[in-house]
Amino acid sequence: MLSFLALCVALAGTSYAVASLPKNSVGTQQLRKGAVTTVKLHKRAVTTTQLSNGAVTTSKLSPDAAARIAGLTVVKFTFTVDPMTWGVASVPAPAGLTAISGGIEAPHTLNSAVMDTHPTPTGWEATVMNASDLGETLNLYAICAKAEMAAQPAAASSHGRFMPRGVAPAR
Repeated sequence: MLSFLALCVALAGTSYAVASLPKNSVGTQQLRKGAVTTVKLHKRAVTTTQLSNGAVTTSKLSPDAAARIAGLTVVKFTFTVDPMTWGVASVPAPAGLTAISGGIEAPHTLNSAVMDTHPTPTGWEATVMNASDLGETLNLYAICAKAEMAAQPAAASSHGRFMPRGVAPAR
């Protein structure tokens, strides 16, 4: 009998909420952070895995959403690491911007190793090694945005650089 009473109270509360809340009254501000996850979405909901590259651009977003992500600049520096060497590559952030993220891409290779990647006061830097008998072409990226930072030294150049540092260990 007690469980039946609990069920009635629970259903009455749900019915009251459905009947008394105005249409479209629950929005982003009423949801807790993390309350909506992919597993809680309808099975036909569109998620990032179903979107093709370039399907969502800032021109297709609401002005508010576009403003929140506007201002990001991706800087790419392509360089070649000679056979059996390692070195440090760097790419400067454009004037007025700060590197907030970055990384390295090694297309079509299993012979290169990323030993380190990190921000610098003027951009993004990566230490890489090529343990193959052939030169390896890599791409270093810096994702830059306007950010308030302490005084920064000026970049020596507006182009990326790669500085060989030594011989890679034998395989």
